[in-house]
Amino acid sequence: MKPNREVSETIPLRRRQVLAGLGRAGVATAISAAFPGEAQAAAKDEAEALVAKFMATFSAGGNTDEIVGLFSPDALFWGTAMADLGTDTEAIRRYFMNNFAGRPATGVRATAVTTSTIVLSETAVVIAGRWQTERADRPQPNALRYTFVLNKRGDRWFIANLHSSTRPTTAA
Repeated sequence: MKPNREVSETIPLRRRQVLAGLGRAGVATAISAAFPGEAQAAAKDEAEALVAKFMATFSAGGNTDEIVGLFSPDALFWGTAMADLGTDTEAIRRYFMNNFAGRPATGVRATAVTTSTIVLSETAVVIAGRWQTERADRPQPNALRYTFVLNKRGDRWFIANLHSSTRPTTAA
């Protein structure tokens, strides 16, 4: 294969060799090596703490401002019962106002069932897993799945993207 002359002239040889040699495993290694282990562990812990705060705030219900405040102003949001992607704070606010208003007096308990975390950088983390909500007026928990993309801006973590959907009851 003949190299692209334009790319060859703009990217130094050593960088081209490194990029060419990276496979899937190499990308993960490069990401891990890009910043120290302590910073990676701190990012993981801080992002997971934000997801735990989301679960607790969601379970407590009623405080729309508090839960909306966990999201970045430019967050993307697919709520479990949303027909369209929420692309602004007002869409997120409306979703949770409706969600909180429709709850029974006994409330809802949200629990993470499984969690997998990928630290992309000191300021970006992806967390995916299964969660469930339980209500006293329903015999079975609502089985759900989620993906959070969390972003640190300044000294604070925000939810940049949240997608929650009903979990299938059978394997595909």
